[in-house]
Amino acid sequence: MMAVSPDPLKAREDDIHLLATFIHRAGSKKLVPEVFIRVMESDEWTHWKNALGKEVQPKDFKEFVETDYPSGIGTDLDTLEALIAGNERAENLYTHATTGNRGNPTGSNQYQKKSGNPSNRSISTVTAGTTSTYALRKLSKESPEIHAEVLAGDLSPNAGMIKAGFRKKTVTVPIDVDSIARMILKQLSEKQRTELKSRI
Repeated sequence: MMAVSPDPLKAREDDIHLLATFIHRAGSKKLVPEVFIRVMESDEWTHWKNALGKEVQPKDFKEFVETDYPSGIGTDLDTLEALIAGNERAENLYTHATTGNRGNPTGSNQYQKKSGNPSNRSISTVTAGTTSTYALRKLSKESPEIHAEVLAGDLSPNAGMIKAGFRKKTVTVPIDVDSIARMILKQLSEKQRTELKSRI
């Protein structure tokens, strides 16, 4: 049986949906800048296939922002600008888009093939890492209950990944004996401390 290749336009819907969701969900607004950056830098907002299977190509950025989901993100420019305020990268992309330019400020698309044909754009696969976008995608597919907790603002994306068992908890500690000792007492169970002692 031949494998069916994923539809790259349909794949773009994932980020559009996340952006629209985070904009309208109080506990998730802090995640807007990161997803906004991804949507803008990849040019996903210019052409995608929405949740209804319909291809969407907004005439401009304003139409993309103000059109209700699933054919836009259903907000207004002022609200979006306020949500990304303080993130210089997101602000630059917003300014570029609202001055009438499509695409990212560099004039190139990091997801575009060498042919330069816009119809040949491919979507980069997000590899395992620490980004919120990757965490939300994985939780949505493999741990919906914890994904819902993250969207509700009860957990951060990183805490959700740890709770789901997809990521190990990490700590940052200064390299000095007192700090390391306090970390061990606070973070490790008695069994873990005993095991650590046997290895030293």
